[in-house]
Amino acid sequence: MTATDPTSSPEHAALLDEMRTELAEIRALRAALEHTLSRSTELTSVNGPTSVPQNDTPVSRRAALRTAGMVAAGAIASGAGIVATAAPAAAGTADYAATSTHAGISVTASPGTFNAIEVLASGTATAVSIVANGPALWSQSNDPNFPAIRGAASGGTGIVGMSTSGTSSATGIGGDFSGDLTALFLSGFNLPPVVRSDTFDVGMMDNDLNGDLWYCVGWGAPGDWRKLAGPSTAGAFHAIAPARVYDSRAALPSTGVLTNGANRTISVAHKRDNAGTVVTNNIVPVGTKAVAANVTVTGTTGTNNICINPGGDTSHNSSTINWFASGQTIANGVTLSLNTTRQITAVAGGQGGSAHVIIDITGYWR
Repeated sequence: MTATDPTSSPEHAALLDEMRTELAEIRALRAALEHTLSRSTELTSVNGPTSVPQNDTPVSRRAALRTAGMVAAGAIASGAGIVATAAPAAAGTADYAATSTHAGISVTASPGTFNAIEVLASGTATAVSIVANGPALWSQSNDPNFPAIRGAASGGTGIVGMSTSGTSSATGIGGDFSGDLTALFLSGFNLPPVVRSDTFDVGMMDNDLNGDLWYCVGWGAPGDWRKLAGPSTAGAFHAIAPARVYDSRAALPSTGVLTNGANRTISVAHKRDNAGTVVTNNIVPVGTKAVAANVTVTGTTGTNNICINPGGDTSHNSSTINWFASGQTIANGVTLSLNTTRQITAVAGGQGGSAHVIIDITGYWR
């Protein structure tokens, strides 16, 4: 039997033809790069990047490689990994497809201030449009100094995220953010929106140069805004089961009636039993700005009142609770501001009457 020469098979001939074609494409790409690099000083960096002519004709692999050479050369001149300009015209289709293990396009930028991909849209053109069955955009940053996604706009919208399921069921998520440090960072440095003359729409959010976070609930100039959080706000309310934090009749932490201008600074951080011993630590946690409290006076003598201030403030400019006779027990539900160490200061008026003071906490703002 005569052995068959494998190099003479049709499959081998086809493989050789494909290899010759690929080699020719590589040579064409190299030539395009060398030619364009020799003219790199004539290329503009940002305002006039090398672009791909837009038409409706599908782009062959060889044409795509030649185009890639031109784009790559323009990128070297401008500092971006890929530079393209979008115009209101139909784009061609290139045969670069993602596989199960590789991306369709992968770009790495050198360290510095340049972008890996830079897309400039003119007129009403969309710079980047992505349609996917999975996440439309996946962005990850390994540098703690730079976010994975950053959107900035001047006269337009920096980033638009929209997801629809294509069915009547509500399964689409417009945006999903997570981060080891923080999920989302708002870097607004404007004046508060309520004092600006801009026209806003319902659903807009902004944070101002004071660190306040705002949400728009009514269209207009400046619209109708609600402050959600900020350095001067108390935060969210947390209701708790009533807890006694102070009773001047107990031995701890300080005992005795308040009378005739005397003051007493009291911690509201911990729950105490009838003897004044702490039984639950930090029912009012660190960082609390204010508490909802029930203030009671009992065992009163004469007529007087007690003013309760943030801890350390011994002024007497108002009254939190009043009594007008001896032997009374009177309670009043109030909101009390705290100092940074979760204390209040109770100050008796100067009428001469005295009373024991009891403080129960029913919630806090933090």
